[in-house]
Amino acid sequence: MTFVLTPDSFKESMSAAQAVNAMGCGVLSAIPDAECVGVPMVDGGEGTVDAVVDALDGQRVVVDVEDPLGRSTEATYGYIPHRRLAVIEIAEAAGIELVAVNERDVLGASTFGVGQLISSAMNRGATDLLIGLGGSATNDGGAGMLPALGARFNGVDGHRLAPGGAALAHLHQIDPADLDPRLLYTRIRLACDVTAPLLGSNGASTVFEPQKDASAADVARLESALTRLVAVSCDTRSCDTDPRRRRSRRWAPVRAT
Repeated sequence: MTFVLTPDSFKESMSAAQAVNAMGCGVLSAIPDAECVGVPMVDGGEGTVDAVVDALDGQRVVVDVEDPLGRSTEATYGYIPHRRLAVIEIAEAAGIELVAVNERDVLGASTFGVGQLISSAMNRGATDLLIGLGGSATNDGGAGMLPALGARFNGVDGHRLAPGGAALAHLHQIDPADLDPRLLYTRIRLACDVTAPLLGSNGASTVFEPQKDASAADVARLESALTRLVAVSCDTRSCDTDPRRRRSRRWAPVRAT
């Protein structure tokens, strides 16, 4: 008898591969002559790198990055050289499992380390990025990631904003002039298992942040901050409608009122 074992990971408990092993032990303890075929499944969260790298015979790359609280940590991403494909989990650099329960700070947690992973992958030659979105400790709309790639998020005083989603309530200007030009020629795909809006009653702050120990007051602050991020981002994108200048990354800073 053959059993196909296809679990996802169990958050903060075990990886999908560990779950396969545990299930296999259970099956074999009851049916010693059974054949167990393990196929770990992923949804964009923890285990995405392992699943894709193993399936495509890729390699694992370990780099030093900042964790959600700005501390140094090691993170792993996958690289498949013949496809110039990098597989990145935001959970590796900005994951909730990197932060102890008593240290969690969804208002100040940042995705900066994810930008560092993207930069490292492009340095290695990647022109195709598959980024898994699950398991984060953050709620900054990716605004923490982009400064690692050259963008500036400034307040009304012209200074860079502090890390974290809550600081975006004070966002006045996004300056993408120094954004890494390689991004223009890089395909970026996002892997997730949900369809959800950024804002509103079904949005990121309302649905996901209570899972990260955010209070009702925290959720309201983050919703307001992401609303501000959307407004300034839309103004920044519309600052130059000439596609030739957009291709050259010669965007002017835009200030939202």
